[in-house]
Amino acid sequence: MKLAVVYNSRSGSALSRHELDAAFAEANITVATFIDITKSSPASLKRLASRYSTIAAYGGDGTICSVADAVAGTRTTLAPLPGGTLNHFTKDLGIPQDLSEAIRRLSSAKAKDIDIAEVNGKAFVNNSSIGFYPSSLRERSRLEKHLGKWPAAVFASIRSFVKFQIYELSLDNKTIRTPFVFIGNNVYDSSDGMARHHVNKGVLSVYAVRSTKRRTLFKLLALALVNRVDDADELQSFTTKELRVTTRRSRLRVATDGEHELMKPPLRYVSRAGALKVL
Repeated sequence: MKLAVVYNSRSGSALSRHELDAAFAEANITVATFIDITKSSPASLKRLASRYSTIAAYGGDGTICSVADAVAGTRTTLAPLPGGTLNHFTKDLGIPQDLSEAIRRLSSAKAKDIDIAEVNGKAFVNNSSIGFYPSSLRERSRLEKHLGKWPAAVFASIRSFVKFQIYELSLDNKTIRTPFVFIGNNVYDSSDGMARHHVNKGVLSVYAVRSTKRRTLFKLLALALVNRVDDADELQSFTTKELRVTTRRSRLRVATDGEHELMKPPLRYVSRAGALKVL
């Protein structure tokens, strides 16, 4: 078996290129090239996808999402590997969380078509959100170099909760005032710890907080911890294949798979059913 490997040299607990090379060699897999995603561009990843039939992605969800965006809609197969600080995608696919075991299984694994989602052309494999969470990501990015990743994440979450902005959004022409909207690639089961049991149903799951009160958000966070968020009347949820989000704001901060950026409304979310081939 021969493939290209895209890795993130800065991801949490990342192995070095030498260590990765040894892990693939032990599994009798030939790596044609290693690409450090921190030194690559979306265009270079797309060129890589045009040259190799299989690309392995080692890193967190952000790394895997970038490679997925490059290979979606092509004949190239993505081989996601567990790594980084968080890796929800590989867990949802049932991929072993031990890296050596995941690599050993590549040779016998079968390819299957799954869904990828987009917001204004920006791909995501897990979920996207507007409001509270993107604000905390922005704050975390600012604090990480001073405090470290996890202390910055905790402090940023607390600060975003205290600042608590309200967004007036129109979801498919239904207006709502909310601090938080979550859009998932396929259905996230709110009664099962937000687990995702399928990634090939061609739908988006939408969860919106229907309250402007800080205590409601605190209540929902508490219920989520005990898998009872469905008990809350303040949470609106539905599934759809497409979602249009409008607002009077000129820019919205949007999170996609742990990354964040400012986007110009309207936001158009779509499910690209079966567009991503994974190993």
